[in-house]
Amino acid sequence: MAVLAPLAVPTAAGLVHARFTSRRDGDLSADNLGPDGATRRWRALAGVPVTWLDQRHTSIVVPVTEPGEHAAVVGDALVAHGPGRGVAVWVGDCAPIVLVAESGAFGVAHAGWRGLAHGVVGAAVDALRRTGGGRVRAWLGPCIRPCCYEFGPDDLASLRDRFGAAVEGRTAWDTAALDVPAAVRAALAAAGLSVGTGGGGGDHVDGDGDLVDTGVCTGCDGDYWSFRRRGEMGRHGAVAWREAA
Repeated sequence: MAVLAPLAVPTAAGLVHARFTSRRDGDLSADNLGPDGATRRWRALAGVPVTWLDQRHTSIVVPVTEPGEHAAVVGDALVAHGPGRGVAVWVGDCAPIVLVAESGAFGVAHAGWRGLAHGVVGAAVDALRRTGGGRVRAWLGPCIRPCCYEFGPDDLASLRDRFGAAVEGRTAWDTAALDVPAAVRAALAAAGLSVGTGGGGGDHVDGDGDLVDTGVCTGCDGDYWSFRRRGEMGRHGAVAWREAA
């Protein structure tokens, strides 16, 4: 089991805090909680007003300039710069990504295979750079890994054409699989991050260059919900924030 420690990332504007939640933090599905319940649960986790989204596997990035604004609007990534506000995505097997710029701008992205195909990762990095400059670093949270993610050949071929052969994997039962972390890595590299060659496993591991991959598979680890492996409807997620001034 892998319950991950919170992050505290130094920036020019102070510490950006982030965490990847587990089922021990409670279900974060807005579909299950309702809008008010989701808003309360995210705020309890971060201690500041948090904006979350109506996620539909798009490449839409929502900028947050005031604490709590735009909650429940359609989108799959958020960026912010300033204290007293948080941004969050909720996921089952899709990839939650935390992004932090040297300037103190921060963001999160929800990247399933459709969002990856639509370019959500690059769009989020571009929006973060417009919000605040400097080096951008990324943290990839718990998501389904190729060992547990059997995938159809046509969609897999389309993603291979976009992101390269590294996205093709094999399941634990030796069928064709999608390697979501490899696709995230390729998308971040295309956006200009130095992402190295991969790796990860267990707690927050040392990343290559600008990327840290937690290495946790939602299909294997019972501390996280997985729709693909277990048909579960609960959601964990990622939240990033700066403390109020």
